[in-house]
Amino acid sequence: MMWMVTGLHNPRWLPNILANYERQTHPSKGLIIVENGAGIGATHPERGDRVSVILRSDPGPAQPLNAALAWLRSHAKADDWFCKADSDDYYGPGYLSSLLPAIKSGAAYCGRASLYIRTTEDRLWYVEGEPNAHLFHGPTLAGRVSSALDFPVVTDWGEDEAWCKAMYRDGRMPFTLPPEHFCYQRWADYEHTWPCTDYEIRTSWDAPFLDLGPFDPEIVNGSKPRPSGFDIGVAELTPETFMPFRILQQRTL
Repeated sequence: MMWMVTGLHNPRWLPNILANYERQTHPSKGLIIVENGAGIGATHPERGDRVSVILRSDPGPAQPLNAALAWLRSHAKADDWFCKADSDDYYGPGYLSSLLPAIKSGAAYCGRASLYIRTTEDRLWYVEGEPNAHLFHGPTLAGRVSSALDFPVVTDWGEDEAWCKAMYRDGRMPFTLPPEHFCYQRWADYEHTWPCTDYEIRTSWDAPFLDLGPFDPEIVNGSKPRPSGFDIGVAELTPETFMPFRILQQRTL
């Protein structure tokens, strides 16, 4: 069973969450929404019967994730996996199914190189080559319920970094997956830490970006060929001073 877990602090993201979940093709899935000030409630007209569980938590980046983990430890099977899903990003139809190589490897948790960005102009950009192809990012974290530690409570964003470091120090090895099936989405009226516009990408980043034209989910989902660039495959990781992790050793599963 694969559980998509998302914290919701603003009801505007509910349609995006439901769309991400409903397009998943994995046959055994569930959706956990943790209200973190959004107040969607059990009778929200857009909810229907599509949400498996609605929980509530105190404000903060780690609290919704820990509320979901507490529920999963009591209700899910030990070999079930949870997938942290940001409410405003894009998760393609094969996102949950694409975790199977890491699951079959016995990994305790994983993420993926998050190389696709959809800008406010609805164009698709690809971060090509080093060092970004060696990284995985918070919106793509997934883990085995039986192996997952609680997310450390932090005063600001960074709960994903703190969790990965805690998991690694506890002997739980991470794996990274190719970038397909996930895309950052930028919104013109919402603050983001990453670039939002085509101009910002062209002028404020040292990494080599490829402009792939209008947003095309078939490229993100791997239905069309990925742009030329570094292919990370599936790899075992080790942390350096800061998250995201960098590849220690390539490993084909």
